Amino acid sequence: MASDQELNEATEFSENVLRDQSVSVPDAAAVDVGVIRNHGWAVIECNAAFSSGIYGCDPVAVLPVLRRACLPISKTMATTAS
Repeated sequence: MASDQELNEATEFSENVLRDQSVSVPDAAAVDVGVIRNHGWAVIECNAAFSSGIYGCDPVAVLPVLRRACLPISKTMATTAS
């Protein structure tokens, strides 16, 4: 189980990645991050949210992501194009 410090570091790293304009992440994706020895934090993989386990996440927080993942592409394109 991650310590509070590790969770804070992972959250800060993830937020920085998602704020980066050169990074494109699809709607309703699960982005896994971890520490690479002698390098630091890194994105390990990115998967569709509906095929990812919630691994101790707050299920109430996960539900909106899963709902978004179940929308037809035409609906997600319309809401992200603005």
